[in-house]
Amino acid sequence: MILYINCCPRSCSRTARLAQALLGKPGNYEEINPEKEGLLPLNEERLKYRTELISKGDYSDDIFRYAKQFAEADTIVIAAPFWDLSFPAELKTYIENIYVTGIVSRYSQDGKPEGLCRAKTLYYVTTAGGIYDGRYSFEYIKDLAENYFGVDEAVLIKAEMLDIEGNDPERILAESMEHCAAINTKYISLSERFMDTPDIRNARQLGGYRGDGGRKVRNGLLFRTARLDKISDETAKKLSEKYSIKYVIDFRFGYERELYPDPEIPGAENINISLFELDMNDPKNIEMMKKVTAAGSDEMQKLIEYAKTGQLSDLYSDILKSGQSHKGFAQFFRILLDNKDGAVLCHCTHGKDRTGVAAALVLYALGVDEDIIMQDFLLTNEVYRNNIAYLQGELKKRGCDDSVINEAQAMAGVKGEYLTAAFEAVKTEYGSIQDYIKNQLGVSDEEITKLRDMYLE
Repeated sequence: MILYINCCPRSCSRTARLAQALLGKPGNYEEINPEKEGLLPLNEERLKYRTELISKGDYSDDIFRYAKQFAEADTIVIAAPFWDLSFPAELKTYIENIYVTGIVSRYSQDGKPEGLCRAKTLYYVTTAGGIYDGRYSFEYIKDLAENYFGVDEAVLIKAEMLDIEGNDPERILAESMEHCAAINTKYISLSERFMDTPDIRNARQLGGYRGDGGRKVRNGLLFRTARLDKISDETAKKLSEKYSIKYVIDFRFGYERELYPDPEIPGAENINISLFELDMNDPKNIEMMKKVTAAGSDEMQKLIEYAKTGQLSDLYSDILKSGQSHKGFAQFFRILLDNKDGAVLCHCTHGKDRTGVAAALVLYALGVDEDIIMQDFLLTNEVYRNNIAYLQGELKKRGCDDSVINEAQAMAGVKGEYLTAAFEAVKTEYGSIQDYIKNQLGVSDEEITKLRDMYLE
């Protein structure tokens, strides 16, 4: 959910126009206007009442609904014009109402704040008639977001010098709005990005990201998911009729396909592409298998032994450098190039590692920026958030050291630094990702152009 906090008092607000360019079409977000909501500053009576509820751990009262909405948002957009070196008072009133210990933040035993909010990014949108000075507005919000609420990044979007004589305010605003339109695909269609298939995990499309020449990846043509063996007849029909799936690419190992075979999707062709197999002549793999096998039927212990080997950090490099993967990815790109009508869905078991690397390569080929590719890759952690937390808890119970506990994210989700390291290794060995796609996967410059014409608009 994208939460839009509209703190623009004027009905014809330039700040609201700028925010709207970032938000995109109506329906993609939930909007709250503190003034229209009738939010009031906390007085002695309301503060006492709220404090009593918090002390009891009772967060069921309606007084906490704004804090809960804020904490549960995937992305937050605040629109607030530059007023009196700061922002309109209604934004401060809103912050008073949502800053609830136990919902948006908590304090550790040593008194340090720990954020509890879900959002990864907060966008602060503002306009100024003169030079914008964010010391008492954006910098304050940024500090709250990153140091108290747990938001990873606060981003400033501004249009300034709008009322300076000789300037063209509409041109300045238009340039800033164009910038907003260029970045909104990083997050704005999150609800549209995920497929309406509750019995398929990590199911989402690659459409909407900006690629070569500013063109967007076409919606509804490229999908990535976890395994499909548990889908209902209704979902199979939806994949066929709503999503027009023509090819289902299965990156799993042979034994995985035997255990959990893909279903038949009406009108779709199932294609198996195993990307790599463990090299059992490699001493490190021999040693790893010995340790994992020694764990017997204890699945958690098997994960622990695997994490102790340190090989998780090399997984993506192994995938990208494997000769079998070169053949597999080449076949995958050939299917994308030969696709005449319909969509392509690729998957593995959890839709995170093999599928994540494959999706990243496709986005690279389409000219999508690396930071957006990484954002798409890391969306997996939103899907498997509870799995990661559970695994971390189980590893702690077993007395594992931090080096093993820290690998829980890579085992149950993904680690961005591992993908970054793998692609840096590819660049070092092959020159660039595009050179890798061209020379190792056999996709020519002409075919890259064709691919972009097919999948970008």
